[in-house]
Amino acid sequence: MAMGGSPTYHNWSASVRYYIEASRLVSGTTLLVAGAAGAVMALFFRAAAKPVLLLLVPPVFFILSLHTGGTDLYVPMLSPHTAHNVRYGFSGFFFAASASSGLLTLLSRRRWIGSVILVSTAVIPWFTIGPICWREARDNSKARHKAQNQAVATLAANYRHRSKVR
Repeated sequence: MAMGGSPTYHNWSASVRYYIEASRLVSGTTLLVAGAAGAVMALFFRAAAKPVLLLLVPPVFFILSLHTGGTDLYVPMLSPHTAHNVRYGFSGFFFAASASSGLLTLLSRRRWIGSVILVSTAVIPWFTIGPICWREARDNSKARHKAQNQAVATLAANYRHRSKVR
């Protein structure tokens, strides 16, 4: 379905939107917003700008891959309202987690308090909505098991030892 059937195929805005939504589902809204704000802060410091830009390479690669139809990514909030390859959002998680430390540069003292607050608010979605990648795997494995059981039943009914499939 990647070639032409995907909503992100040759659509930059949809590619960015689907990728950001996958990153938000993986990392949580708080961490994603903190990461974006931290990235803006890091750009004001020349030494910190290079690592932040380096951390953007994998997300840009995934967005480009979505745009060209090289891969599919579906999130439950957007059409077709299913989860597929949501794990691609983990590179956005790593970017957000690292870039959010840029916010801590605003604190001159007691940065550990800011770190505790940032981590505490960032993990709230993991306890409230649960891990999205696990839910995707669980839901997709149900359909896969059903298809495998149908294949086994068909082969068992139509295959005899040392004979051809009828």
